[in-house]
Amino acid sequence: MKLKSPTDETLHVALLSGHAIAIGPEGRDVPRLFLQAAFIAGAVHCGAQEETAATANGRMESIKQGIREMLEQGAELTGAGLPNRKALSAAVGFAVESAELGDAWSELVAEAATS
Repeated sequence: MKLKSPTDETLHVALLSGHAIAIGPEGRDVPRLFLQAAFIAGAVHCGAQEETAATANGRMESIKQGIREMLEQGAELTGAGLPNRKALSAAVGFAVESAELGDAWSELVAEAATS
């Protein structure tokens, strides 16, 4: 697994067995033996920020698509004027948080206003 230091400083990871490894900000392949200690020391996956952003964008798109489908099927809105979060979670296949629902709803309203 390729890990890197989250800062410009090199992480030094040593095991009780006497094995040691240095993990720099440029990243390196870390043997399985060191993975737990490396994560404890603060190492992160190479490209973790990019992966996190891509995952968040894909999640938001899934939520927005789920809302669109619910509205097309005539789902009723809650008293707060939003789709039912439990029904939406079932539709998209993962638990949708309240904040995510609010953000997705706001984006859809903004998209509809500019159309």
